Amino acid sequence: MEFPEKEKIPINYDKQMFSHFTFCMSMKQFLKHFYQLWHQYFGNSSIADITPILDVKNVKNLQQKLVHTRNL
Repeated sequence: MEFPEKEKIPINYDKQMFSHFTFCMSMKQFLKHFYQLWHQYFGNSSIADITPILDVKNVKNLQQKLVHTRNL
């Protein structure tokens, strides 16, 4: 099975701020609240032109360690 290659989007580190956090069920609404607070407190400030980009990383668990995949 072939997958199409994703287009790489150039990153401007002067205008984008990256933040990674570990996902858990209690943080389902975190992204929505974060962006609301960001615009509320920084919308009219000198850093308003910076775009926050949040990314989730998965927690390593036993199931992930026990499941092995391989290319056939």
